[in-house]
Parts: sequence; C-alpha cells; structure tokens
Amino acid sequence: MQVIRISRDNFSLWSDQIEELFNCSVKINFPEADISDAYGRDKCRKLDEFLEDGSAIVFAATEGEKLAGWVWCHQIHRLDGLRIHIAEITVAAEFHRQGVGSQLLENVELYAAESGFSEIDLLVTASNQRAVKFYQKTNYKPERYLMKKNIKENVHARENVDV
Repeated sequence: MQVIRISRDNFSLWSDQIEELFNCSVKINFPEADISDAYGRDKCRKLDEFLEDGSAIVFAATEGEKLAGWVWCHQIHRLDGLRIHIAEITVAAEFHRQGVGSQLLENVELYAAESGFSEIDLLVTASNQRAVKFYQKTNYKPERYLMKKNIKENVHARENVDV
C-alpha cells in the first residue's frame, strides 16, 4: 500500500474510483437519503475545479491500480485562525480495518505540520459510530455539534394536534 498525492494532472486516473467512493460514503452516512447516481460524478467535477484552482489537497491510498481510500481537505478560516478541514475521507469496504484511514490521516497531519497549520477539523455523522470511534482513537475531539431540525416533520406534527 502506498499513499500518493493526487493533483490535477493525475486526478483523471482515479476519478472513477473516487466517484464510487463518494457514492458509498453518502450511502453509509445518510442511508435514508434519496441521493441520485449523479451525486459522486457531480462531487468529482467540483473536486476537479478545486484541484485546478489549487485549493484542494487530496491523498489516495493505492494498492496497484486499486484505490483503497482517499482524503480530500482544504484550508479553512475559523475564529482562531487557519486550519485544515477534512471535507471527505473514505476507505473502500474491502480495505476496512487495514490501517488505510490511519495512513491517510497521517499524511494530512504531516502536510498540515509542514505547511504551518496547528489544527485539523472534520465533520462526522453521529450515526456512523465506527467512524466516530476511529476519530476518537486518533485523538480527534468534539468541538461543536451540528444540529438539525426537520421542518416538514414538525409542521406535519402540528397539523395533527387537536386544538
């Protein structure tokens, strides 16, 4: 297994597999969402634009011509300064529990340190407990909670209340 940096020049070699992993990731994290098959393709188009303008940092773990996993990150300005934000990290199912995610995070951490960043952040879906435990094991700590409210459910519930 080797970890390589993906650039605009070599993105096309990996884009089909990255598209597949985008789709797998959304199905794992949002199993009830009705996501079209074009989701991964659209995300890859956007990622290609970010690679072209230099704002995306992408690493891929490869086993020959097979993509074992990948991570996409970028710098983000938070209240306390610039950080690296992991926008997406996915490991192919056949490579789970083989250290691929750890290798990808190590590469992001090394890049961040070499580039003068002192913090990395990411979002993780609360129901994806395997991912939550993985990040906790690698010393990521909760900083904020993303909370949501489903307006449609609340409106429907109010309509059914007897007045």
